[in-house]
Amino acid sequence: MKRDLPAAASPDLERVFRELVDEESSRVIQERRVAHREPLCRPVRVLLKQESAEVKPVDGFSKNCSPAGIGLVTAEEFSASSMAVIEIHRFHKTPIRILAECRWSDKFGTGWFFSGWKFLSLARN
Repeated sequence: MKRDLPAAASPDLERVFRELVDEESSRVIQERRVAHREPLCRPVRVLLKQESAEVKPVDGFSKNCSPAGIGLVTAEEFSASSMAVIEIHRFHKTPIRILAECRWSDKFGTGWFFSGWKFLSLARN
């Protein structure tokens, strides 16, 4: 989907920005989601559920979201089928806490990962 963009300060900046937008548009076609997701960029904290050891929280950002799941960008990779409570931060309110299962995780640039999570239920405190 091509969008009309305001003119950049220089032709080089225009070209680079267009490449980024085109790259994002082509990735949407390849994604493995089953429900439409809305763009949503919010700070998140992933609290992995493991019985044997305490795991440090992983901070990151949401990339998109639907009532069925969420895409996260983090500096840590997650294994498919990992279970976690995902805290989605809100403005001036307590975070929303949702129990979720990691469905997939891919490299996203250098030192970053993009993962898809299926929502299971609201998490109990």
